[in-house]
Amino acid sequence: MANDIVEYQSSDDEDENSDYSPDISQSGDVIGKHVVPKNFGNKKSTKAAYNKWSQEVPFIVESSSRDYSLEKVIPQQVTDASSVLVDHIICHPFTMMRMMCQVNYSGRWPHIMPFSVPPLFYYHISEHGAGSVWKGLKSCLILQGFSRVTETAISGLTNYPLEARSVHSFQQLMQHLILKAASSILMTPFYASFVFETVQSYSASDSVGILDGVRNGFARMFEFGSPAANRAVPVWKLAVPMMLCSVGHYLVYKVVKGVSLIYIRHRFEAERAFNRDKHLPLPYKPETEIVYPHILSSIFASFAATTCILPIQTAFNRLCIQGTRCIIDNSDVIGEVLPINTQYKGLIHCLTTIIGEEGHIGLYRGFGVLTFQFALQLSAVYFLQPFLEQAIELSKHMN
Repeated sequence: MANDIVEYQSSDDEDENSDYSPDISQSGDVIGKHVVPKNFGNKKSTKAAYNKWSQEVPFIVESSSRDYSLEKVIPQQVTDASSVLVDHIICHPFTMMRMMCQVNYSGRWPHIMPFSVPPLFYYHISEHGAGSVWKGLKSCLILQGFSRVTETAISGLTNYPLEARSVHSFQQLMQHLILKAASSILMTPFYASFVFETVQSYSASDSVGILDGVRNGFARMFEFGSPAANRAVPVWKLAVPMMLCSVGHYLVYKVVKGVSLIYIRHRFEAERAFNRDKHLPLPYKPETEIVYPHILSSIFASFAATTCILPIQTAFNRLCIQGTRCIIDNSDVIGEVLPINTQYKGLIHCLTTIIGEEGHIGLYRGFGVLTFQFALQLSAVYFLQPFLEQAIELSKHMN
């Protein structure tokens, strides 16, 4: 459709019965400020003809000036709060279970397939209780809060763009990525503390206080060396894999979301045009056509980004808990715990060791949990559509 239309600016003094006819070429016909598809006709194009055509196919006319800004429907504060609620609270049990599979270096079952995940959750909850799947949530929220504050502080000091929508040039893009990389490096010790609290055995460990994650993060930050008696990986060795995971996930997420957003919008527009052509009711409300593509594209982008960084993340999570006296639950035998006795020297050594001892499939431990989470999110969007439309309507009045 994009190749079949062009734009044309006509003068305002043309009346409806004038003999003026714009140049009809292979690119298409144009009238006024609107667009007319190719092969509209070889006769003189007038405003009267255009009015008749626009009534027959109004979708094409409307789509050329439609505003897809999400902020027009949902306030930015509601969007940010919903993102934290869904990604870091509701989906935290899946993050915990995926991490537990990743750090289980001796497990026979890598849980690559999603059908192995429901029994894993069932037996884990039966053994340790429902609260066990939320372990590490406090550290997760603290990590997200610290990360946001750090990015804001760096942006204020350097005047680098904080949000992706503020990027309008290649230089600003590089500044934005540098800001993300610097923030992730500073968050490395707190992420290591978050991994420790998330994967440690719920039954073999003491209860963790709210500020324990903060204290452990600062303690890890000032460890510049690794004593001989302590096998913990120094925080400066964790900075590079942390930056690779964070920036890599961010880039893949933005690219996949942008591409999928364009595709989903195109599908929505095609369905809307088909219903209008057949004189059928519109499939979605105008607000839903704006919000739904963002929701679906975010789900697809999150799945793709996490899948891309999963091998590096598996090695990185193992490095974070090495030498920390962490005891994890065995994902193969319910009720059994395992001490962490690994002796990885760094990211490359960890990756090669995993491939040598567990095969390439060892880098994708817990992929079934990610797939299961992706399927549940898509199902929730489909089955909860009426409730989502009510929430959209409510947020519209709040805006």
